[in-house]
Amino acid sequence: MEKILGALILLFLCAVQVWAQDIIVKHNGEKLKVKVNYLTESGVAYSEPGVEGIRTVGKPEVERIIYQAGMVEMVSAKVDVRGEGDWEKVVVTFNPLDVTGLKKRGEVASSLGSNSDFHGRKGGSRKEMDRVKRNAASLGGHIVYIKRVDAVNWDKEATGDIREMAVIYGY
Repeated sequence: MEKILGALILLFLCAVQVWAQDIIVKHNGEKLKVKVNYLTESGVAYSEPGVEGIRTVGKPEVERIIYQAGMVEMVSAKVDVRGEGDWEKVVVTFNPLDVTGLKKRGEVASSLGSNSDFHGRKGGSRKEMDRVKRNAASLGGHIVYIKRVDAVNWDKEATGDIREMAVIYGY
């Protein structure tokens, strides 16, 4: 009787280990029960049980990973923007990896004069950045990716002006 009980307990423990999975907790509340394979600079690679192949999810989407061993790894902090009143919480980035996997909410064009940019080299830049952040908050975005584009005239010649496109992303 003890041998049968011992065998059943051993079988149960083995089955639990086989079924044990990692949990990816996303900022939108979604939980993925998967096997985390590895992390990259921009994402988390995982495989789903019973499905071949490796999938990835962007790090900005992931709040934390709970590994089957019980260890919890924080991946990214949530930026909680609930409306236009929270515009100061909106994050501005120049790194495209910071928006990997997020949903595009819109774009805001900003034409700044030459020698000017969002870093505040001219007096209007701070106001322009605040305007972009307010637009992002009103669109439900929490992060703004700034990509720089050189402005051209109708002859396709560079005008010397810097045009910055603010692409708004959210969870």
